[in-house]
Amino acid sequence: MSEVLMLEALMPEARHNMRFDTKKRATPQPLSPSTSKNKNLATPPYPHRSAASGRFLPRPRELTPDLSDESSITLSPIFSPDRALTPATPETSPAPAPDPAALHAALISALTVPPPLDFMTELNPKLFRGDGLGENATDFLNAIRRRNLVSPAWKDAEKLEFFELSLKSGSYAKSWYNKLAATDKDTFPHLVVAFQRQWPEKEMAVREKGELQEELLSLKLRPEDIGVRVEEDGIEEWGQVHWAVKVAAIAARIEDDGGLIPQALKNIPDSLLLRLGPKRKTWADLVQTIKDIPSSDVAGVRRLEDRLASMETLIGNLQRAAPQTPTRGLAKAFSGLAASSPGRNDPNRRILFPQAPAGAAPAARIYRGDSERLAMIQAAPVTIQPRTPVGQAVYAREITAYVQKHGNLRPSEERPYPLTPGTVAVGSGECHKCGTMGHFSAECPATGSLLIPAVEIRWRQIVQSIRARAARTSEPVPFAPLLTPTLMAGWINPLTGYDHMLPRYVAGTPTCRPFSHRFQRLPADGDRLESSQ
Repeated sequence: MSEVLMLEALMPEARHNMRFDTKKRATPQPLSPSTSKNKNLATPPYPHRSAASGRFLPRPRELTPDLSDESSITLSPIFSPDRALTPATPETSPAPAPDPAALHAALISALTVPPPLDFMTELNPKLFRGDGLGENATDFLNAIRRRNLVSPAWKDAEKLEFFELSLKSGSYAKSWYNKLAATDKDTFPHLVVAFQRQWPEKEMAVREKGELQEELLSLKLRPEDIGVRVEEDGIEEWGQVHWAVKVAAIAARIEDDGGLIPQALKNIPDSLLLRLGPKRKTWADLVQTIKDIPSSDVAGVRRLEDRLASMETLIGNLQRAAPQTPTRGLAKAFSGLAASSPGRNDPNRRILFPQAPAGAAPAARIYRGDSERLAMIQAAPVTIQPRTPVGQAVYAREITAYVQKHGNLRPSEERPYPLTPGTVAVGSGECHKCGTMGHFSAECPATGSLLIPAVEIRWRQIVQSIRARAARTSEPVPFAPLLTPTLMAGWINPLTGYDHMLPRYVAGTPTCRPFSHRFQRLPADGDRLESSQ
């Protein structure tokens, strides 16, 4: 209705502006020619009359007048596209009529429209139970007070009624309200005091700086979190950026100015640490530096960490696997023969060979020849890392794993020692001080960090000694002569022949396979043993 009234108020003014000055149209001024080529276009104020017939003749069509003299121009209310595009409007021109649609839009935009209300949260807060399960009493009271602010015309009676209707029926809060004294719920402020007395606001436990510092130093950036998008509060960011922002927030709470940055950087992978520049003196610099790492470098770090994890898994599996020697099966099979030996009750044998106490199981030392030991050393899964920061990091982890597994035991063919990055394999005639080729140990020019550890020096010397002894001695191929096919092809009496062969079979080596896979039982009288050769 107000919009229609304003339109009606503006229409008389618009009609007044659309009136024309009849006096100026009745006495138009003659137009002056614009150029020398144009003729005088002035027309008389009266029409022409024909001399022959005495009739009035129509006026000739006027050419485009010269617009240099604005005082001689009178505009017509008829719309003209050419006139509408002119930059200026003469003072004698009437004002254009207002557009009703534009006027309506202007009036609507001028009105003050209140913002829409969320009726589900503001007008209807969640019913309060008062049991503390999945609800907060202070948040419920704040929702009720916000609703009262939306309706400032409410009085205490309406506020109290709305509060009572917001309590879940049959709940602890409803029972508390019904038992409340009349003086505690006669006004809304009194009800607020009673409510806060029953459900006080929860206070967050303040953590000390020592606890926050321990939390900061315990936050580790796992390799699998690098280059992975992490979403928190609806915002996605990279895993390494999320870690940096989190540790920086904890550092701000303990008011640390960057002193804990070196300790915190120990909790990130070495491959990512190499990508960080020197500008990390403050936590803000550290966060910005991690954010500025290109995505291609992040992908490279992730691939490198995946390869290192696969390599560590493979090395761990190989170290846990016990070496399978040819004599392991026979040693286990005949380990109980000494218990049934006929000389067990001989007092002299008990003195010369005292038995171990019950429950003790000392590890028996297996004798191996130098050639066998050298073959085991050459087949050992030892990888020499390159002399790079990544190779140094892998070498450090290998040394730690060796110490944790073997302690201070001397290296051997069963437990080869990790080799320094950039050196050559053991037993290749290398220098025992620097682990490279081209000179002897007495002439080694290496000093400082180029020297290898003392344990590795001892390990290289052991391998060189084994290699030299294996080259000097030619060990015969072990075999069991009684178990060859020629000797086993005859008839065997189990009462006389088998007992005689058993001790000599034990003395033999397992390199010869005398029995066929079809032999599944002890030979009986008259059985022929078959050879697998």
